[in-house]
Amino acid sequence: MLAQLHRHRRPQHGVPFLVTNHGYGVLWDNPSRTVIEPGFNEETRWTSEVGDRVSFFVIAGDSTDEIYGGYRQLTGTTPVASQSRLRVHPVQAALQLAG
Repeated sequence: MLAQLHRHRRPQHGVPFLVTNHGYGVLWDNPSRTVIEPGFNEETRWTSEVGDRVSFFVIAGDSTDEIYGGYRQLTGTTPVASQSRLRVHPVQAALQLAG
């Protein structure tokens, strides 16, 4: 699958943040294109096209809420739109728009 994605050269974008089921998250701090290859035997390979150093943050927590709280401390919070700018549509109208 990974080789197929490279062959077609589709643009790939993602959030450089990984939350594990072992009580920690990893924020990858490298702006260049990075390929993550999940491996066997507990080995995962992270490869970036550009960069002389590796920069990442490990965020520990007793719950995913704590881990995401640490992520927010590093990156800041997402602004919420004011209620006056939000438009609420009935379910039927939303389904018609989507359909």
